[in-house]
Amino acid sequence: MGENLNHYDTNNAVLSVDGIMEQVNMIQHMMSRAMKKDEHYGIIPGTSGKPSLLKPGAEKLAMMFRLAPSYAITKTDMGRGHVEYSVVCSLTHINNGAVWGQGVGSCSTSESKFKFRWDKTGKPVPSEYWNSKDKSLLGGEQFTARKSGGSWEIYQRVEHDNPADYYNTCLKMAKKRAMVDAILTATAASDIFTQDIEDMVENGIIDAAPASPKANVTPPPTRQQEPRHEKKSEVTIPPTRLPQDDYNSMTNAEQEDIKNDNDDVFTQLENKVREYCVGNEKNITDVYKTITEFTGSDGKKRSAWSLDQLRGWKNAEKAAGAAMRRFDERVAMGTKFRFED
Repeated sequence: MGENLNHYDTNNAVLSVDGIMEQVNMIQHMMSRAMKKDEHYGIIPGTSGKPSLLKPGAEKLAMMFRLAPSYAITKTDMGRGHVEYSVVCSLTHINNGAVWGQGVGSCSTSESKFKFRWDKTGKPVPSEYWNSKDKSLLGGEQFTARKSGGSWEIYQRVEHDNPADYYNTCLKMAKKRAMVDAILTATAASDIFTQDIEDMVENGIIDAAPASPKANVTPPPTRQQEPRHEKKSEVTIPPTRLPQDDYNSMTNAEQEDIKNDNDDVFTQLENKVREYCVGNEKNITDVYKTITEFTGSDGKKRSAWSLDQLRGWKNAEKAAGAAMRRFDERVAMGTKFRFED
């Protein structure tokens, strides 16, 4: 893209077609030069391939277009200690003070990820459960099987007894959703990006279109790490006893990469894959091959066939976190794995 923006002038009452194209080029140029996949934007597997704008990416676009956000916040009491935050984000152009657009976002402590937690029951998973995956064998729909300390145990979903613990988290989440919405609206970037990937997948608001052979925008290529065959090493991740404000300031993806209940990212991934496949080793291999597949620098596709193989990769912890997000996204969208076709 040329450095002289001859057509893009925000002082004009009406933008020319060339001016609009210049703005699109600016955003695409920003993607290729200053944005990274899975950090500033993400792509949901099984969709048309349109990138989803994340909060760090929205902040980059706000800086480029010289837009300063301001927020109007409404707090609603929902009873039993639960609250909902509704936020309107207004974007003002730093140079001329004009309001360029607004976005809205909300978040409630009644959302599943804030309302519930998983507690150990201390009971082992009965062997017959793996044959039928019948939740009644665990105690009902509020129970699930998880691997802990090398053995499978029953966990129960229970409601948090103090919703106030998540007030600050929900406020920041609503603020983030409003800002992303405002940036997409003000910069007319909805044809390039969609709404925040974490919000759509986790809250079920995504309207998944069938996979299209042509994506609106091809994201810039990213350098993938090659698998490195070496002696396996155990990775220890520190417990999630972080200061509340530090944890709240993280994105959902960052929070998901931190182990929960003292289980590291490898254990979490193995638990999810094995539970989904009901312990079938052939299907487990198929899932791992799908969620770890990448294209190497030589243009060849590679993947891990098992958790043990994944542990041998360079930056294995980061790769496992990315694989788990891929898995969660496919399950949330109902995208089938090969063995289910």
